[in-house]
Amino acid sequence: MRAFFVDRSFNPQVVDETIPLAKRMEMAKGGNLALKLYAAMAQTDCTACGYDCEGYAKAIADGTEKNISLCVPGKAETEDVLKKLVTGTYSFA
Repeated sequence: MRAFFVDRSFNPQVVDETIPLAKRMEMAKGGNLALKLYAAMAQTDCTACGYDCEGYAKAIADGTEKNISLCVPGKAETEDVLKKLVTGTYSFA
Protein backbone atom coordinates (compact mmCIF):
# COMPACT_ATOMS: atom_id res chain seq x y z
CA MET A 1 0.00 0.00 0.00
CA ARG A 2 1.25 3.47 -0.87
CA ALA A 3 2.08 5.72 2.08
CA PHE A 4 0.11 8.94 2.24
CA PHE A 5 1.39 11.93 4.10
CA VAL A 6 0.45 15.56 4.41
CA ASP A 7 3.33 17.67 3.18
CA ARG A 8 2.78 20.80 5.24
CA SER A 9 6.09 22.21 4.05
CA PHE A 10 4.27 22.84 0.76
CA ASN A 11 2.07 25.50 2.35
CA PRO A 12 1.57 25.37 6.12
CA GLN A 13 -1.21 27.98 6.02
CA VAL A 14 -3.67 25.49 4.50
CA VAL A 15 -4.45 24.41 8.07
CA ASP A 16 -5.33 27.89 9.35
CA GLU A 17 -9.04 27.80 10.22
CA THR A 18 -9.26 31.60 9.93
CA ILE A 19 -8.63 31.34 6.18
CA PRO A 20 -11.81 30.65 4.18
CA LEU A 21 -12.15 27.19 2.64
CA ALA A 22 -11.93 28.41 -0.96
CA LYS A 23 -8.65 30.22 -0.22
CA ARG A 24 -7.19 27.19 1.61
CA MET A 25 -8.08 25.01 -1.37
CA GLU A 26 -6.37 27.41 -3.77
CA MET A 27 -3.28 27.35 -1.53
CA ALA A 28 -3.27 23.52 -1.60
CA LYS A 29 -3.74 23.33 -5.37
CA GLY A 30 -0.29 21.93 -6.15
CA GLY A 31 -0.18 19.55 -3.20
CA ASN A 32 -0.92 15.85 -3.03
CA LEU A 33 -4.39 14.44 -2.36
CA ALA A 34 -3.80 14.17 1.39
CA LEU A 35 -2.87 17.88 1.59
CA LYS A 36 -5.92 18.89 -0.45
CA LEU A 37 -8.20 16.79 1.76
CA TYR A 38 -6.55 18.27 4.86
CA ALA A 39 -7.09 21.80 3.53
CA ALA A 40 -10.78 21.00 3.06
CA MET A 41 -11.23 19.99 6.72
CA ALA A 42 -12.73 22.45 9.24
CA GLN A 43 -9.32 22.64 11.01
CA THR A 44 -10.78 22.29 14.50
CA ASP A 45 -9.21 18.90 15.35
CA CYS A 46 -12.43 18.18 17.26
CA THR A 47 -12.06 14.40 16.71
CA ALA A 48 -15.84 14.02 16.24
CA CYS A 49 -14.97 11.94 13.16
CA GLY A 50 -12.66 9.73 15.21
CA TYR A 51 -9.50 11.42 13.90
CA ASP A 52 -7.78 14.76 14.07
CA CYS A 53 -8.08 16.68 10.79
CA GLU A 54 -4.74 15.46 9.46
CA GLY A 55 -5.48 11.86 10.38
CA TYR A 56 -8.90 11.97 8.71
CA ALA A 57 -7.35 13.41 5.54
CA LYS A 58 -4.69 10.68 5.48
CA ALA A 59 -7.28 7.94 6.11
CA ILE A 60 -9.44 9.14 3.22
CA ALA A 61 -6.41 9.53 0.94
CA ASP A 62 -5.10 6.03 1.60
CA GLY A 63 -8.55 4.45 1.41
CA THR A 64 -8.72 3.33 5.05
CA GLU A 65 -11.71 5.61 5.65
CA LYS A 66 -14.49 5.51 3.07
CA ASN A 67 -16.96 7.80 4.85
CA ILE A 68 -16.41 11.40 3.75
CA SER A 69 -19.32 12.78 5.78
CA LEU A 70 -17.70 12.63 9.22
CA CYS A 71 -16.43 16.23 9.48
CA VAL A 72 -19.16 17.63 11.74
CA PRO A 73 -17.83 21.21 12.00
CA GLY A 74 -17.20 21.37 8.24
CA LYS A 75 -20.81 20.46 7.48
CA ALA A 76 -22.04 20.10 3.89
CA GLU A 77 -19.44 22.53 2.52
CA THR A 78 -16.54 20.29 3.56
CA GLU A 79 -18.33 17.11 2.56
CA ASP A 80 -18.97 18.51 -0.92
CA VAL A 81 -15.30 19.41 -1.41
CA LEU A 82 -14.12 16.03 -0.05
CA LYS A 83 -16.46 14.20 -2.42
CA LYS A 84 -15.19 16.19 -5.40
CA LEU A 85 -11.54 15.68 -4.41
CA VAL A 86 -11.98 11.91 -4.00
CA THR A 87 -13.80 11.58 -7.32
CA GLY A 88 -11.40 13.90 -9.13
CA THR A 89 -14.08 16.43 -10.02
CA TYR A 90 -12.96 19.36 -7.84
CA SER A 91 -12.27 22.46 -9.93
CA PHE A 92 -9.74 24.91 -8.60
CA ALA A 93 -10.57 28.57 -9.25
